[in-house]
Amino acid sequence: MKSTAPHDCPTKDFLDGEQYITKWGRFLRDTSIDELPQLFQVLTGKMSLIGPRPLIPQEEAVHKMREQAGVYQLRPGMTGWAQVNGRDFVGDEDKVRLDEEYLQNVGIKMDFKVFGMTIKKVLAKKDISEGKITENV
Repeated sequence: MKSTAPHDCPTKDFLDGEQYITKWGRFLRDTSIDELPQLFQVLTGKMSLIGPRPLIPQEEAVHKMREQAGVYQLRPGMTGWAQVNGRDFVGDEDKVRLDEEYLQNVGIKMDFKVFGMTIKKVLAKKDISEGKITENV
């Protein structure tokens, strides 16, 4: 992101997110290489490979809904059920509903399903959007 990007809202809320992305940032985003630092967090036990994605502080509404749904019983993950079911195209309520669905079905079978779907989505560069989403794709 360029230094002129808004710092007080999630990327999905930018009106024209593309204007804030550098060429290097586009490459990192498209290849998901920007997720590698989280791998360190997985190796140190602070995160899981699969689980609800961490939130930025500005996502207070999602945080409150997750608290009510009991989602924070789970360790945050690099990828999760909400990400493979829409990633940037999932609204706040649906994101929490999917996180809760993962909580209710957590296990090795579900984790393998999420992991496989993650690989497919990353390779296909699917469900990625920078800025306001006007329709569900």
